[in-house]
Amino acid sequence: MDLDALLESIETEADWPEEAKPLQLIEKSLKCSICHATMRSAVLLSNCGHSFCSYCIRQFLLKEKICPLCRKPATESDIVRNITLNEVLDIFKEQRGALLELSRTVFSKTHISA
Repeated sequence: MDLDALLESIETEADWPEEAKPLQLIEKSLKCSICHATMRSAVLLSNCGHSFCSYCIRQFLLKEKICPLCRKPATESDIVRNITLNEVLDIFKEQRGALLELSRTVFSKTHISA
């Protein structure tokens, strides 16, 4: 795979039509603030409620004992599996392509009829 094809395959919030801003914002909120990818195995810190990839926050806490977002003290014992967010992430990841295609279809028809 060449570099251009690889870059094309990377999913970002910029894939969404401008008119689909709410879907773009949803996708952005599902990103880990440490690795900036869509969260995998989402967990939250029980002391502040911020969510991250399990791997990312565990690696971060090895170096610093604080939440990377709010800077509250945190340890590995504060990590809790985020069941609901994992369910949302699974659905979003599974349906992202269909949602993206639907939004492109809907908004391209809006431009044609306008």
